[in-house]
Amino acid sequence: MLASTITDDDRMLLEKGTKLLDEDMKGRIDQTLPKTDEFVMNNRNQKLHVRTSFPTSTSCCKGIIVYLHGYAAHGNRPTLRPIMNSYNDEEYAILTLDFHGHGYSSSDDAPRALVNNAIDLIDDVLCVLRALYYDKEKDCDENRLLFHLNHHHSNNNDLPKFYIMGHSMGGGIAILVADLLSSKDNAHQATPYYQKHIEHMESTLVPKFAGCLLFCPLIYTKVPSVLFKLLYPLSVLFPMSSMPTALLNENDYNEGTWSSPIYREYIKNDGGHNGCSYSGNIRFGTMQGMQSIAKYAQRAIRRGINCPFVVFHDTHDSTVDVKGSLEMTANAINQQTQIMITVPNGLHDLLANKLEFCIQRSLKWLNYNEQQRQQTR
Repeated sequence: MLASTITDDDRMLLEKGTKLLDEDMKGRIDQTLPKTDEFVMNNRNQKLHVRTSFPTSTSCCKGIIVYLHGYAAHGNRPTLRPIMNSYNDEEYAILTLDFHGHGYSSSDDAPRALVNNAIDLIDDVLCVLRALYYDKEKDCDENRLLFHLNHHHSNNNDLPKFYIMGHSMGGGIAILVADLLSSKDNAHQATPYYQKHIEHMESTLVPKFAGCLLFCPLIYTKVPSVLFKLLYPLSVLFPMSSMPTALLNENDYNEGTWSSPIYREYIKNDGGHNGCSYSGNIRFGTMQGMQSIAKYAQRAIRRGINCPFVVFHDTHDSTVDVKGSLEMTANAINQQTQIMITVPNGLHDLLANKLEFCIQRSLKWLNYNEQQRQQTR
């Protein structure tokens, strides 16, 4: 059984903190990963930017990790470079997605970091997954995705299984997609897009889904529910309007999210006019969108998530309440493949603050899970 406790080796990795990331960022003129030529069109005709990174030998790829970023973030931050390199070395592929309105996916019809509801984000993920596993003999592919891999596979259905990795908002969406793909009972309550393509979802995506890696997933927020109720009329009337600065404390948020001054400076610069992050105040409409994600995620974990998962969380996370991760683990159906690892002093962005630890422990869980799957074949 894979232990969820912190070992002496783990402590050594935790003590390194941001060292790996800081060293990787030093001397780089462009900290943000460049825009790629790859994209997927979602069901609302919005172009979603994606990035793929594969092991040198694609024939022995163990699995594909689909990374979902958090609110106001994107899938091109400096943390992704060491993650992609380490995962590729262990024969895992990485696919990162910029949700609509985020990163390089931002456009006029998708305002920066506006999250209206959970359904649109779920559909973004499903559109990417359908593009990933499309049938070249039956489907007309309008996406530019994995073009470099088509030469190695006669059909994209031959690709290995996939895992969903999510941080914060992306972690909440990962839970909802996992709940959808791991239980047929929930498919009938799914999004209209899922229902429209239910045959392909159940015949291809459901068997290909292998589990989740979650980092501080959005299940419960630290915002009092009464505040959401009070602001609901404003979210309906003025969804694009931003929260007053007087109600926010940006300094507390930054210091409660990132421990490295180097990384905080990067975030500040990336939130500028030409950056990929969003640094403006959260919009009223987005606050209700976050609440919808949390509400659906709470329902999902109470039923019990029927797939392997590992969740990483700092018990003192000041942005996303750790009780969601604790409740999710308490409802675990299989305690061998469904575990929680607490990350002391990890703050909210664990991948930035404890990068090397998160990489090594997540790979350990992935390899263990792959061994379990091989044994049960």
